[in-house]
Amino acid sequence: MGWFNIIYALTLPGAYIGINALLTPDWSLLFNANIWLAAFSQIVFSLSMGESISLTYASYLPEGSKLADNVLVVVFANCAFELFTAFGIFSILGYMTYTSGTPLTQLVSEGTGLVFVVLPRIFEIMGPIGHILAPMLFISILFAGITSSMAELEPLINSLCHKIGWSRKKTVTLLSIFGCLLSLLFTTAISSYLINVVDGFLTEFWIILLIILQCIIFTWFYDIENVIPILNENNRLKVGKTWVFILKYILPVFLLFLWINGVYNLAINSNNFEITIYILITVLILIVSYIFTNINKIHDKYQ
Repeated sequence: MGWFNIIYALTLPGAYIGINALLTPDWSLLFNANIWLAAFSQIVFSLSMGESISLTYASYLPEGSKLADNVLVVVFANCAFELFTAFGIFSILGYMTYTSGTPLTQLVSEGTGLVFVVLPRIFEIMGPIGHILAPMLFISILFAGITSSMAELEPLINSLCHKIGWSRKKTVTLLSIFGCLLSLLFTTAISSYLINVVDGFLTEFWIILLIILQCIIFTWFYDIENVIPILNENNRLKVGKTWVFILKYILPVFLLFLWINGVYNLAINSNNFEITIYILITVLILIVSYIFTNINKIHDKYQ
């Protein structure tokens, strides 16, 4: 369904406007830290970096798995899909610019706009077949949301099951109820605005900070070079000292620069309501982190 929509989008009048915008980058923006922050935020989200999701799922793999090769396949598939989708999205934006006269940069301002404004437009143009493909697309988005939620919960499920011996059924039930109650906050009249505020803070502050700490902890306090033989045992793609050097020096410094820039932007561009949300999220994260760190003691105390 996706490839058909993209090919159809490429045939729309004005599609060249969007494709030209996509393939004509403004190289000066490479010196804009906000662009790098936005790009890194996107790749962090799409590859689930810094959230223990990949680590948790990797722990379920059988002996002899090709870890580095699998990572390369996932990264390549993700980037190829995003590039392929970009041609379809920009073709539709070009068509909308062609028919409405509105500059392409003013058509949408957020990710939800792409899904609920741009894509429905092509289904409207396609006529009867669009009435079939549109429900299929939004059902796919629904399942994408469900599977993403499952991935986000998996590290917590694994941790609780191993640390305090809860059954998987009990753990999933309790976490699902808690997640459902928390998600109700995003069903209000300001849900779209609230999502942008929370997502921006988590991505530009917490997740990048966690990735920096992970790089430092695993390269400076653990002998990461002992992991190299394990990674290279069954892989065609070999990692070595260059990989360690990047994780130990280049990546933390680069991310620290982005993190400082992100924190500065949040500080100067946020209103009192947004700052209140940031404080509440920070307090919640610290409380949950403390609970999970000491959950064995807490569980034994109240048993």
